[in-house]
Amino acid sequence: MDVALLFEHKSSPDRNVLFQIGYYMFAHWTKCISETREPKPIIPVIYYQGKKNWSVGSLPDLFKNYPNEVKEYLPILNHIFIDLRAISEDQLLSMRNNMMKAAILAQQWRINPIKLKEDFERIFRLLPIEGSNRNFLEMIVVYALNVSEITEAQLGETIRSIPEPLKEKIMTTYTMLIEKGKSEGEQIGIQKGKLEEKTEVIVSLFDEGFDVPKIAKIVKLPEEEVVRILTEKGRVE
Repeated sequence: MDVALLFEHKSSPDRNVLFQIGYYMFAHWTKCISETREPKPIIPVIYYQGKKNWSVGSLPDLFKNYPNEVKEYLPILNHIFIDLRAISEDQLLSMRNNMMKAAILAQQWRINPIKLKEDFERIFRLLPIEGSNRNFLEMIVVYALNVSEITEAQLGETIRSIPEPLKEKIMTTYTMLIEKGKSEGEQIGIQKGKLEEKTEVIVSLFDEGFDVPKIAKIVKLPEEEVVRILTEKGRVE
């Protein structure tokens, strides 16, 4: 027998997440019925990488002002909750897939320069920057640098403290992507009429892990315009 897994990723607590999950589940089952397909059980998984403590609770918890006699008619949406911060060192090391290990390290929020340095070293030990790993490493290194909340000075000190050849690889990867974005942004800035090229750069930078403010700065456009383009291309809602 088959079951379906529904993954919902959250970077901050969302009190309405169960409404969202319930909508997805019932919309899928309704579609199955309209297409005369047999519905499958769906197991919801909430994948959380935020910094704040979060307890999702249950659907009846969202109707606090109603008596239990009413709330007992509400559906119970059982789910699996995965908090990346709660993944221990032993659990991480026990994973057989090195790419998954590296991805989790990159997604765990880091505000400590020492921990960020240690994470970079572990990521490059897990996946040497060569062959088919290169694109994946470029993505997660830029992602880690973007989500980290350390200052530019701390970041510079962190990278300088990483021993060679890891430091060179990190700087090469990050600098290459930044310079590529700046170069393409400047070129597009000169050719103002070529909106398609500008859109391509914005989407490319977003897919590489750059956030909206940084993309807007690189391509020299208002953040609202960047969001509009990303929305049109289905990257954001």
